[in-house]
Formats: sequence, C-alpha cells, structure tokens
Amino acid sequence: MTCRRLTDFFLKENIFHPHHFGFLPFRSCESLQMMFFNTLLKARSNKEYIIAASLNISSAYDSVWPDGVVYKALQIGLSGHTARWIHEFLTNRTVQVRWSGKLSASFTSNRGVPQGCCIFPFLFTIYLHDVFEIIPPGVTCFIYADDIFIICSDPSLRNVKTKLQITIQKIQIWCQTWKLKLDPTKSTVVNFSNKRQTPNFQISLDNVYIPWSNNMKVLGLFFSANLSFNCHFNYVAKKALKRLGYLRALGGSNSGANTVHLLRLVNACIRSICEFGAQVTSYAG
Repeated sequence: MTCRRLTDFFLKENIFHPHHFGFLPFRSCESLQMMFFNTLLKARSNKEYIIAASLNISSAYDSVWPDGVVYKALQIGLSGHTARWIHEFLTNRTVQVRWSGKLSASFTSNRGVPQGCCIFPFLFTIYLHDVFEIIPPGVTCFIYADDIFIICSDPSLRNVKTKLQITIQKIQIWCQTWKLKLDPTKSTVVNFSNKRQTPNFQISLDNVYIPWSNNMKVLGLFFSANLSFNCHFNYVAKKALKRLGYLRALGGSNSGANTVHLLRLVNACIRSICEFGAQVTSYAG
C-alpha cells in the first residue's frame, strides 16, 4: 500500500524522467528497447555518427546509501513523516540466517536496500532519479534499474567522442558522490554509425578502457552495430534448441509428459524467448 501511494504521488508530480524505466507503471524493458532503437534510427536518418555505451552499477542494491535515499526523497517533495519512516526502514536492520535447523547470530545492516520487499525497487528508482540532471545537452540517456545506456550522435565524430567521454566522467563522479561504483568489466561501447570512417579512439572509465564491441545487450536484446539483430537471432535459436532438447527428454512415448503439459512448457520456455523483443526486431531490415 505504501509503495503504491508513493508511486502514484511521484507519477502525478512528474518527478521521474521520461527515459527512466523499470519498477514504474507503463515503463517496461520493452518500452526502453523500442525508444533506444528509435533514437538510433533517427540519428541514422540524420546521417550522424552514433556511438552508444552501456554502463552497469556494481552491487547496486547493496551499495545504496540510506541517508542519500532519505535526502533525495525530501528534495523531491516527500513530507518529514514519510521520509522518517523510510530512514527507519533502511537503517539498523537485523539479519539472521537459518540453516539445517540452526540460527546464526544476528548482525546489523546500515547499507543498501532490503531486497525481496515490494518497496525496495521504488526506493532505488528514487536514488537514481537525478542522474538525468548531469547529462549534457545532445546526449540521450536511458536507465533501467542498475543499467545505464548512453547514446551520443553528432555530424562530427570528434564531438561524439568528447560528449561521450564527458558524460561517462560525469556519471562516474555522480556515482562516487552517492557511494556507488560503475563496473568497467560489464561496460561496452558500440559504433552504430552507418559511416565509412570508423572510430580510432578509446573511451575510458575509471582509468580503464571500455572495450569496443559489435553488439550491445540492452535488457536481454542484442543490438548489432548494423541493426540487423542477427546476433540476437542466433542467440535465441541456440537457447531455444537447447531447451527443446530438454523437452524431448520429457516427452518420451512411454512415460513422458502429455501433450497439454508439453504445450505449456513450450509456451513458457521456448515461445517466450522467441517472442521477446519482437516489437523491435520486427523492424529489422
């Protein structure tokens, strides 16, 4: 009930940026994928250089600073009583583990948001909502949970490099300020430009070069540099064939599952992954 009321309040006040997805009504991963794809198509139609970067926050939920959540909640309009409740909810939490009938000693946690409760994703969304305030003009940013996607486009390749590097540095400083850390090993840079001139520079994060790639995984959907989605199709086909092999073992003629149960398994395990992202891949040329 508390989570629903808070969500309704912030949506009514238009607190969250239109490019902030996840844990909010009508802002699914499919919506982000479609908007990401449309941004690339628009830049291509303008014959601009396009470079995108995907960033990931390391141990994001466990690294959230409770006082920072309360501060941001107050900044965006929550009353003192609600903010005080959030602070008490996040601090001095005791944790115990039961294993084989034995109970461990309790310890107090004053870091992160408690995973498993319905309100923790919303609190994390509040924590990240002001990232968009530091994004430079001409740069498009999308956020879903702890994943950040940046698209830089410009007629000049040099300007694209400069804007992308500055944006990543600003996000890195923001993370340091709010006790979060970007993971360079889970970050990638992709050249989506339809140009003959290819980038010959490096983009760095925390003094580590981000690797270039021909594909970018955006919430489970692989975007190829040429926007063909062949990499995603191959990935899905391989995954579906593997699961199909498991279903064949379950569908033996003597003691296997009946047709009704097999169809349910096919819809849940195979059809679901084949249809995922179809609203984007159906536009592939």
